[in-house]
Amino acid sequence: MLLASLNDQLNLIIKKIQRKVNESLSNEVSQVAVREVSKSVETHVYSMYQPTKYWRRKYSEHGLADKTNINTTLVESGKLMITDDAPFNPYNNDGTYEPLAEESQIETGKIDMSKSLGFNIEYGWGNKETDYSEPRPFMSMAKKEMENGKIRSALKKGLLKRGLNVK
Repeated sequence: MLLASLNDQLNLIIKKIQRKVNESLSNEVSQVAVREVSKSVETHVYSMYQPTKYWRRKYSEHGLADKTNINTTLVESGKLMITDDAPFNPYNNDGTYEPLAEESQIETGKIDMSKSLGFNIEYGWGNKETDYSEPRPFMSMAKKEMENGKIRSALKKGLLKRGLNVK
């Protein structure tokens, strides 16, 4: 009976700690992740070239670096998924609207419309003969930057905020 009671108490403590970890991931770590992905877009995408065929939306109007498009989801306990869900840009450089015609874009090797804008930019697309179709791994680079201590610091901050004494 005593052993079962200790086991139940230990399981309860583990659940409470995991809940606080998940809350920290969903809040403090998510904030750092969104900021780092947005910065990585600037460094690894926008600074690579100046577009001539389309209007770059940047940090607003649902651009790739717009923080409202960078989403974090707790996919399971202790695991945070980060995606850049910016929609494709239907505007030419002169500001005229030109909706992407899925079939013609795919057939000419321009964009893989079955994937997200972020995926196309991360891995490149089509024949990769133009600056904008070359891979620009902004998500991979943001992940490396976050693994450089930023995730640990954000998680620690969140756990301390939730009453856990961590070092």
